[in-house]
Amino acid sequence: MSDLSLPFRPFYYISDAEIIEDILIKSHAKTIRSDLHSLFALVTGNGLIASDGEFWKQQRKIIQPKFSKKSTNSYAPLLHKLCKKALDHYEEKYIEREFDVSPSFFELSIQFIMDCIIGKLDRDDWSKLNNLFVEIYKYLELAMTRPIPIPSYIPSPVNLKLRKLTQLLDDEVQLIVDELSKKAPHEDSANMVQFLKNAPYQSEKTILSEVKTIFVAGHETTSASLCWAFVTLGKKPELQADLYKALKDVDINNCEDLLSNPYLDAFVSELLRLYPAAWTFSRKTTDEITVKNLKFPKGSTLVFDLYHAMRDERFFKRPHVFEVDRFMKNKSEYPKHYIPFGAGPRLCIGNNLSVVELKIFLGQAVKRFEIELGSSYINETKGVITIHPKYGVPIILKKRK
Repeated sequence: MSDLSLPFRPFYYISDAEIIEDILIKSHAKTIRSDLHSLFALVTGNGLIASDGEFWKQQRKIIQPKFSKKSTNSYAPLLHKLCKKALDHYEEKYIEREFDVSPSFFELSIQFIMDCIIGKLDRDDWSKLNNLFVEIYKYLELAMTRPIPIPSYIPSPVNLKLRKLTQLLDDEVQLIVDELSKKAPHEDSANMVQFLKNAPYQSEKTILSEVKTIFVAGHETTSASLCWAFVTLGKKPELQADLYKALKDVDINNCEDLLSNPYLDAFVSELLRLYPAAWTFSRKTTDEITVKNLKFPKGSTLVFDLYHAMRDERFFKRPHVFEVDRFMKNKSEYPKHYIPFGAGPRLCIGNNLSVVELKIFLGQAVKRFEIELGSSYINETKGVITIHPKYGVPIILKKRK
């Protein structure tokens, strides 16, 4: 843990998983969103990421059923179709030649969110919305990496740019909301807009904020996880061979068998340990909190670092090594302090969906292709909210015989 406090501004950077878990589970009632979250609120409005208190509890209770394990498993057939379509495109256009797969993961993540959660529309090209999100994340990260954060209400150049981008996002998402308001739910997908319209206490402004929040929360996280999965498989042919062996006799058209495959489950768990989707987030204390004889005064900003927390050798043997066997055990024997989606009441609402997306896409990909990491790959990272390979993920796909 690092104490980065300034006069009258207590600030702590925490990478101890035990302390993080204790605060998020036992002391969650003494924390609210930090000032850093005001930047998210600038973009998303008062949705699940940015809200607090009774309003947050109300919204979480309303939206949670759409992200339950039962619900997300029911999206598997649709996710299977979307993954197959993407992989068919790779085979048609890129087979046995190097290409950067990461841009397609960004657009695929939007397709996942739209068709499974927000609502299915008759369009395949989401590049405009994707490019808008990429630009917003760039400026969010600029704002969040200042030595001294500037509040979102101050008209700094970065904040003004974020406001302009947010207006463009509002316009684009409002078109989606308006279209889905008039559209009957598709037979194999949800319609979050109509769901919220039929729920209590949901204004037009609230619905827009929640739809934007779902986009912002799911766009970068899913694409980042897929990027690191392909980097890992490309770097470690022996690991890829083991995963293929575990899936060789599995019918990838049977989503239930794919989702319940023990080795694939363990692979995804280890992937998320080393590369948690949203690796850092923050809270602000509303009262003094004491954890392991450490006191965090009222008004402290607490920044949690999950990336390093799950690479702690006290809790994970050989913490920097990708070892699937860590999770080839009973759930009760899993490593302690495994928190890739946070912990406590504000555990990431999309955790179940994220795991299902990864399993279905990776299961299909490894069954169909040998994945090689391209020679132009550079092992550097970027990102503040999520961590991505800095220069993309060049790969070469070869059809399996």
